[in-house]
Parts: sequence; C-alpha cells; structure tokens
Amino acid sequence: MPRVTILDTTSTGFIPYYSGAHTSYVNSTGTGGVYANSGLHESFVIAASTDLNDITTGIKSSDLSTIIFSSGNIITGATGQGDIRGTGDGYFHGGTFASKSLDPSSTYFHGLYVPLTGSAGLAGGVTTGILGSGASTTAYTGSFTTDEIIYSFTPSFNTTTKSGSGIYTDKTLNLGLEFRDRADQEIDENHELIDNPFISGVDIDILNIDKSVAKSDFKSAYKETNLIFSPDDNEDVFGQFTTNFGVRTRTVNFNGLISTGDIFL
Repeated sequence: MPRVTILDTTSTGFIPYYSGAHTSYVNSTGTGGVYANSGLHESFVIAASTDLNDITTGIKSSDLSTIIFSSGNIITGATGQGDIRGTGDGYFHGGTFASKSLDPSSTYFHGLYVPLTGSAGLAGGVTTGILGSGASTTAYTGSFTTDEIIYSFTPSFNTTTKSGSGIYTDKTLNLGLEFRDRADQEIDENHELIDNPFISGVDIDILNIDKSVAKSDFKSAYKETNLIFSPDDNEDVFGQFTTNFGVRTRTVNFNGLISTGDIFL
C-alpha cells in the first residue's frame, strides 16, 4: 500500500489511510528518533488546510486559525503496531475547537500529527509534531480535493405551464416518467403505458437549456416509463458532454392530440 492513501472523499470530508504510521510513531520515540524523550502522547490528529504553508513540521496555537482537525484511529497488527486511519467525521476548527466541516470542490493539504510536550526548541510548551519515520524527516502528508456538493430534491412540475426542473446525480440520466390519461389514471409502469386505451405513444425530444430543440424525436412512439440518456447519447446530441439540458415529452393521444411537458435538468 502507498504511504498515504485517500480512501474516500465527500463534499465535506475525507478518509485518509497512513500505512505504517503507528510503527513510525513507535520508532520516532526510540533512541535516535525525532521525538525521543519529548513527552509524546499516544493520540493522533489529522490536520487539513487549503494553505500548504499550514502543514508545517510543528503546529503551535498561533498556527491554528485556518486549520481543521480530525482524529485518527490506530489499525494494529499482531505486534501492536501498524497503520493509522482517519475517521472521516468529527471535524473541529483548530482555533475555536467548534465543529467544522470541509468545503466542497476544494483542494486541501493534510498531515498526520501527534501531540507532544517538552520538545526541544519549543520552550516546554504543547505543540503538535508531524509524524515521520524514526529519525527520518519524511512526513505523512498529501493533498486531496473534496467532491462537488450534490443537491437532491423532488422535481417540481407545474400542470399549467407543463414544465418542471430537477437535478440528476449521475452522468447517466435515468429519468422516471409518469403520465395521467384523460380518465385521470396514473401511469408509471411500462405495461400500463402499453395497455392504455388513450395513449398511442410518447415522442421525446432533447432540449438545449434555452428551450430550443437539440434533438427532435430522440425517441419516437416510446412505450416505457423511464428514459435512459447515457453519456454517449449526451455527446451524440450535443457534440460534447453537457450537464444542463432539457427533456420534452410529447404524449400522443389515439385521436392525434398531443400533450407536451418539459423538464430541465
């Protein structure tokens, strides 16, 4: 396993895995270790900041204003030594110790630290030293980018204007379609659409975000109650992958009348 691995990121956090870090902690307290006789405490914190300059060899109270911390758990082997894994939650602001989460779509720099006292050059004060390997200055540090924030809500639909909007959360759009026929019967299953005596089929257009038609009759006489619009379909229609677009359904009655609905995504 690499020395530092990011197991997961979200829009508000991350889970780091520091391979061999607990073994490094034990080594660093021994003869010749960087923290020999420095009053180490066996607990671990992970510092994260959008400013690389915050991830220094030792963090003091004066450095805390822009740093967010979380705890690390020891993953021990048979000898009691091993790795350290971040929890992915429980973040707190270094300056106030108030609960705090990371910002979405942001690049953070991180380091694994161990609190210590009485370290040489620190005038006996409490600081947090970055964890290296034995007498080595090699540190457990790295960077990552948090995910974009994803909003998810029930799409709105206005029966007067017959238009609505929603947000999809995957590159492949899987859009559920629901209809009401002239008898006010809800249709949300394929067999209901196929067997319905009032609807002959559904024609589907793909729209640009300005409501102009990008692809007419993407589906014709469609008889399914969900629409799959894949990344390949997206690129075929727009020329390049496009995130914001619309879907127009034209529900055709057996007498030829058409009911139109637009949803923008």
